[in-house]
Amino acid sequence: MALTIEKSLLLSQIEKYYESIPKSKRELDILLPSSFNENSFASKASLCQVMNTWVRKTSDTSNIHTHLLKEETYIENFTKEIFGLSICLMTIKQGRKILDRSKTIDLTKEIFKKAIGKIEENAPRVLDKQNEKAFIGKTGPIRAFCFDHSAVKHYQYNEWFYQDGKLLDETGMRKFYVAAIKHLFKPHKKELELLALRDDTAEKVTGIIKELFENTDKHATRGFGSQANIPLNPNLRGVFMEVHKGHKKDFISKVEAGDPLFNYFNNPKLFEDERVLKTFIEVSVIDSGPGFAQRKSGSELEDLNPLSERNYVIECLTQYDTSASKRGLKRVASYLGSKGGFLRLRTGRMCLYWDFLLHGYKPFEHQSHDAEKQTAMNKFFDWKKADRGWTKLNEASGSLITVFYPLD
Repeated sequence: MALTIEKSLLLSQIEKYYESIPKSKRELDILLPSSFNENSFASKASLCQVMNTWVRKTSDTSNIHTHLLKEETYIENFTKEIFGLSICLMTIKQGRKILDRSKTIDLTKEIFKKAIGKIEENAPRVLDKQNEKAFIGKTGPIRAFCFDHSAVKHYQYNEWFYQDGKLLDETGMRKFYVAAIKHLFKPHKKELELLALRDDTAEKVTGIIKELFENTDKHATRGFGSQANIPLNPNLRGVFMEVHKGHKKDFISKVEAGDPLFNYFNNPKLFEDERVLKTFIEVSVIDSGPGFAQRKSGSELEDLNPLSERNYVIECLTQYDTSASKRGLKRVASYLGSKGGFLRLRTGRMCLYWDFLLHGYKPFEHQSHDAEKQTAMNKFFDWKKADRGWTKLNEASGSLITVFYPLD
């Protein structure tokens, strides 16, 4: 039995793959295409979450079948993709195999070697005495992973986010953001890069990345309940960044009619003139940890009803909001609210979103935790039902948070 991944990378199609992944550890091979059609927003990070769930839920005898040939170009293309790199390093020490299109040639060693090279390519390069850092290699989406199960320290503690095993402060995280922007904006006009590097933009997007990634450092490396102190093996955490530039029609073409992102890009407040070019920074923070609700409750998802699960998710998101220093969701919401951004969260059996252009956010420095939690309850909607109820989806491992930040 095999789970076949189609060339389409629409979010609705990706969501269907969870239906085939077993709840208990049994064998299920996975069949990957050699390439994909034009992807929708957050789709490759979402497919990465499917891969993480497949690793978590299936037996170690499950293998990966590809349409690859044993040639350098095919292997290069596979490992440069987010999901290809992640699934390789999540499965490599489990005895699982990555097979070619004939299903007879084992490509595991070749792909693993290439994947290690890709990680090294994404490692920070120090440019000067001020410790300014840079990405090297060809311009493309930013992929910065931490593989918590690795025996190699700088694979486990990615040096973009850690120094000597300790999470970097805001200044250190800002160096990641600056380097990412300079790398991503190479094909674009210099004035766009300067706009993205403007102090207020750098402060806000860096703050969003820091708050979301710090959450993975604290809560996504170990199990839950009786396993709360046991490190997860294997385990992945990472940050993906992309830049999207286009007219309204270009953004609409990358989303499905009727879904929340379709409504977001169709909002007249966003595109007052359809002929105007707009630029968005997309940031996704992913982990393969226990997920928000399981970590907070200490219970299996099967023991929680959808309303309880949602409450635990919101509790996780707002747990740092008691201070006046704007931490956690309060800070993320404040920054996205100021720009009319968008946030999507997929964790456990929940898929929630907050359209800041439509529903906004007005921060209050000394608002109580209960008040902040109620605000989040009122602003987060179900991806499928909006404000008409809550959909109980098939379980996704860990969490994936994607934000869209309008640059201009």
